[in-house]
Order: sequence, then C-alpha cells, then structure tokens
Amino acid sequence: MEEKVDKVDQLLHGDMKVDRQLERLDDLDTLTEIIHIYREKNARSKEIALAIVKFVKEG
Repeated sequence: MEEKVDKVDQLLHGDMKVDRQLERLDDLDTLTEIIHIYREKNARSKEIALAIVKFVKEG
C-alpha cells in the first residue's frame, strides 16, 4: 500500500515541477505560436517536442 502512495506522491510532485517550469516561461504566446507553426507543417510529435525543449532551454 505504501508503494502506491509513493507513486502517487511522485506523480503529484512531478506535475508540480512541470507547472512551475511553465509558470517561469516569459512568453507563452511564443510557445503557442511554435506549436501552431509546426502543426501547420504536419510535423511529427517528436519535432514539436524538440522545438518546445529548445524554446524552454533558450527561454
């Protein structure tokens, strides 16, 4: 039972880390635009994910 609680705790804290990273993004409109541009080009999910990672790192 304790193992299940630990997994839930990890998931909750993991989500909080992602939320905090997104809160730190200065320009969510730019991120949205990047996703939109790649979707219009029929890019694969991997390409979109790489563009997002690059944006976040350079942000």
